[in-house]
Amino acid sequence: MVSDIMVVMTLVSQKVKQVLQHSQITNSIDVEVFNNHDRPPRRFAPGRHCAEPGCVTQLSIYNGSDYCSLHAVKVAPRVRGRRTKQKA
Repeated sequence: MVSDIMVVMTLVSQKVKQVLQHSQITNSIDVEVFNNHDRPPRRFAPGRHCAEPGCVTQLSIYNGSDYCSLHAVKVAPRVRGRRTKQKA
């Protein structure tokens, strides 16, 4: 078992060396696509600020809300399962 672990560690070490050598030669590393989306994330106007009076937080270009996370309306996500009827 110990010899199996040593073999795996040696193979991993060799692969890491290959990646490092490649990145030094090309000044980049190869990456795999993390998701299968064909389009980039939606972006919003840069330089926007939170709409809450007195808040000076600059919003991210990826935040489509008018408010920062501190002042945004909190909404609980729907959990899996059936919706239950609210009792009055």
